[in-house]
Amino acid sequence: MNFYTIIGQFAVWAVPVAPAAFFSIKIYDALHERLGFWVALPLAVVGAAGFETVGILNGHAMVSLWQDKRYGMATVAALLLSVYVTIGLYELGLSIGGLMILIGAVVYLTQGLLSAHGDKKRQQKEAESFRMKRAEQERLAQLRQQEDERRLEHELKLAKLAAQKEVKLSETAAKLSAPAPETFRKLSETFPTDWRKLTDAHKTQLAQMTEQEIAETVGVTTKTARAWLEKLA
Repeated sequence: MNFYTIIGQFAVWAVPVAPAAFFSIKIYDALHERLGFWVALPLAVVGAAGFETVGILNGHAMVSLWQDKRYGMATVAALLLSVYVTIGLYELGLSIGGLMILIGAVVYLTQGLLSAHGDKKRQQKEAESFRMKRAEQERLAQLRQQEDERRLEHELKLAKLAAQKEVKLSETAAKLSAPAPETFRKLSETFPTDWRKLTDAHKTQLAQMTEQEIAETVGVTTKTARAWLEKLA
């Protein structure tokens, strides 16, 4: 609450005191002789307070309705405010009380404008706060989505690597467990396991084989196959 708002609220209740006092005297004078002091006094106070309250409400309503672009209702409120001023001037005349009636109307309108302006600023602030909160929520949601996408991509890469590794292991196992080629099986039946019994044709074929192939084809140990290859070199 700023300084001008405080002054405006104070003026709304302070300025009507003078016209309310004059108006209550008018009411009291009209009722005193007929109803007596104890009845006329409270009626005068209540009547004057009600009269000024109507002025306050009309001024604020007129400005608020005009701000909301409800021009028809704002016109009605303006007419009621003019009735308030007319009654005050008629009863109090061009005295200080009548002048305070006019000042009171100006104060009501001014306070209505300040109140409407404050309401508009508050609505704008709330709207801006809502937009910022909405933007922050969208940003966090986007970050979560990006994090989920990165996690999913990482999991897919791991799954792909695992699948490739599994394929390689399967291929290696298949190679190790695969039977010797048909040619080698046939050759094993003709190859002697004794180096001394190998013919030149046998040695020519063995020279084209690896250590493992010699061991599997001839049926000798890898040590023997290695020794044969050294002799064939």
